[in-house]
Amino acid sequence: MTDKNARIATGSDKRNAQEAQSSDKSTPRPSRNARLLMKFRGSSCLSAAWYNREKEELTVQFTDNGRKVKFLKVPLTVAVCLAAVSSPGRYFVTRIKDSYDFKRVS
Repeated sequence: MTDKNARIATGSDKRNAQEAQSSDKSTPRPSRNARLLMKFRGSSCLSAAWYNREKEELTVQFTDNGRKVKFLKVPLTVAVCLAAVSSPGRYFVTRIKDSYDFKRVS
């Protein structure tokens, strides 16, 4: 079951994600290798996240300042859970923030 506040785009939905992105100029563009895009509407902590399956990297963008942080060696199951939970901010703080190495992107 997925949260109605999260939007997930994967493989076959690539075209739909690109169309949605072109119609919403405020949405940041994911990197070329991103395989999973999540937009969090209504979250006070996270605005978007991208997951790169090949590199196992989860990049999150924060709502308050737009800053992006890339978390390293994050399993796919963690990214899928982030997309499915009712409170992505709470899940991020309790399960991701202090559990994985990270580097600032912007």
